[in-house]
Amino acid sequence: MHVGDLHRLDVIVISHNHYDHLDVPTLKRIEDKTILIVTTLGTGTVIRKLGFTHVVELDWFQQVEHLGVKFTALPCYHFSGRAANDNNRALWASFAIETPDMKVYFAGDTGYGKVFSKIGEMMGPFDIGLVPIGAYGPRSIMAKVHADPEEAVQIGLDVRANFLAAMHWGTIRLTNKPMMEPKPRFKAALAGQVPGKVFSIGETVLLSALRKSASGAPLGL
Repeated sequence: MHVGDLHRLDVIVISHNHYDHLDVPTLKRIEDKTILIVTTLGTGTVIRKLGFTHVVELDWFQQVEHLGVKFTALPCYHFSGRAANDNNRALWASFAIETPDMKVYFAGDTGYGKVFSKIGEMMGPFDIGLVPIGAYGPRSIMAKVHADPEEAVQIGLDVRANFLAAMHWGTIRLTNKPMMEPKPRFKAALAGQVPGKVFSIGETVLLSALRKSASGAPLGL
């Protein structure tokens, strides 16, 4: 999907307020300011200043339904802030996104921890898990807030996702690791555990195709 296609969206989900996730220039290019934006407590302030009128802020375990799709904010391990004086004043979250015939888990931006197995017990299984695989080094600094590729696969297994799609890598340099390193590590970690794919930047795919791939139909890595 190209940024020019953003007018075709029905809902935008924003997991937290960091600049690489809540990107003001991109949001400004969306002409329809009545589109629903689902986000976390405290994050809506920035979005409303851009003119958006339909912003729903959720606490963990709160839900909103729109056009037959239910969005549930769930815990993850991260932090928030856009300036020197607003550290952790807004919430961060992962999300369960449920249609009548499909369940998707969006892990947001997160480190690894025990909460994912609890999410799997409470809301799993999921047809598809969107898991972050980049910006994980050095581990002494990043481990608490950014999963590495192997942990990303474990997140997917913990929430009981049948197919994993990698995200949060290769676009913005945040750490000292090689930019392209996450892809082969993620593919290696997937092997023999769960079907998955690393998509090209901007690539779009029907979720129904991913679910079919999870049942054995080839999609490719």
